Amino acid sequence: MSVTYLIAYAIGLAAVVAVTRVYSFSRRSISARPGASVWLWLVISCGGVLMAHFALESLRYVRPAKERDFSGTGDLAIPDDRDPSGVRLVRAAHTRFPKPRSAEPADWREWQASLRAHLRSSVYQQNFSSAVRPPISAPVAERVDGELLRREYSLVAADGDRIPIVVLSPQDGAAPKPAILVVHGHVRDGDSGLAQLVLPVDSYMHSAALELAKAGFVTAAIELRGFGMRGKPEFPDHRIVAYNAMLAGGFYKQLVVSDLRIAFDFVSALPQVDAARFGISGVSLGAEIAVEYAALDERVKVISFHSHGGQVGAFHARAAPSARPPHYCHFIPGVVSVMHREDPFLLLAPRPTQGLRSAGEPFVDARFQAGLKRLWSTLDSADALDLREMPVVEGRRDHAFFVNEAIEFFRAHL
Repeated sequence: MSVTYLIAYAIGLAAVVAVTRVYSFSRRSISARPGASVWLWLVISCGGVLMAHFALESLRYVRPAKERDFSGTGDLAIPDDRDPSGVRLVRAAHTRFPKPRSAEPADWREWQASLRAHLRSSVYQQNFSSAVRPPISAPVAERVDGELLRREYSLVAADGDRIPIVVLSPQDGAAPKPAILVVHGHVRDGDSGLAQLVLPVDSYMHSAALELAKAGFVTAAIELRGFGMRGKPEFPDHRIVAYNAMLAGGFYKQLVVSDLRIAFDFVSALPQVDAARFGISGVSLGAEIAVEYAALDERVKVISFHSHGGQVGAFHARAAPSARPPHYCHFIPGVVSVMHREDPFLLLAPRPTQGLRSAGEPFVDARFQAGLKRLWSTLDSADALDLREMPVVEGRRDHAFFVNEAIEFFRAHL
């Protein structure tokens, strides 16, 4: 508070000096105007008194922590072995699914199956052994955009909410076609991630669903909860959705995975789609969600994630007083006792997987790339992994969806 007062005083003093200078400009001297110098010295004096007061107040409260007396508790208030942030609580947790130490493919497949089964049943609480198969209803809207047919649907989520979804289909007469579910990332308040994927909008997503459809794939994109048509201004921000999900005993990504599964099953049943050739892609938050969905649903044949990944080891606790709380959309309850940061990516092997980041925003830890390459090689699918840091190009965003590279990868593997 004292800093605010000091800034206000400095601005006020500058204003007084400016006014008095203008007032006495014709005589080149403040003292040449009767009373002007008196007002100036009065402001300076008041400021000096205020600064002295703030200094004394600071001396009263800025004392060594151990000298503080919290209602008579004395030295017990802040002991030397304190852990107010609960960091030790997090560090003491160990994953129940340690990765194999051997290089035997069978050991790694068993680890994948065990972790995937636990994530499905106990964490995300989703049964992927059977399709949801929502009924194929008439589209809410339908239009032809050049060589593409755009259909808009409204699906019913597991909790009764509505899922806006747009399906883009090439009109070249060839069917069925491979399909790609594209997941959007964070957008500004009031913006639509869905629109930035399916319309020619200038954003870091580079209209990825639209461009992939132009390249010959059937693409589908939904609006994630708390964004666009499911967010501000009419509906809550995604952070509120995440908070309410935790109050109900779940978490944000659990809701989104459920929505994506409904969308996946819906699009798989469309007559123009070859359900045996289905991929998923995303950028930023969308890449995170796409990876975790594909880790759970083995029906996804090809994965391409952008501007995401690169860390290994246990999830880190936050201890610094200045640490900003994370968006709860990333939060999974009890995650430190289930898996490490790289584990969802390892569950994708040996399927064709592409991970791209800009060299201006590189993978954080080289062990991330090395670990993934080692597992894909162990499972005899080294050629199916494409991890790259894209060169920095003037005028191109570092945090972005690399559409052309994704098109090439899907053409090669889907």
